[in-house]
Amino acid sequence: MTAVRAADRVRPPAVAGMFYEADARVLQTQVDTMLADAGPREPTAMTGIIVPHAGHIYSGPVAAHGYRLL
Repeated sequence: MTAVRAADRVRPPAVAGMFYEADARVLQTQVDTMLADAGPREPTAMTGIIVPHAGHIYSGPVAAHGYRLL
């Protein structure tokens, strides 16, 4: 049996450049900026979060606020 590399199991991006930046470096900068703009993490007892998953221009900042809680 041949081992499957993790990289072989990763689905290629289907909508890169449409709903989020296609360039990985630019995308990383955008995500880092959205998380920084979300502010500091507030300590809280939580069991989960629900965040939107539309394109970054539509829901990125809102999702960042949720992910910042993690």
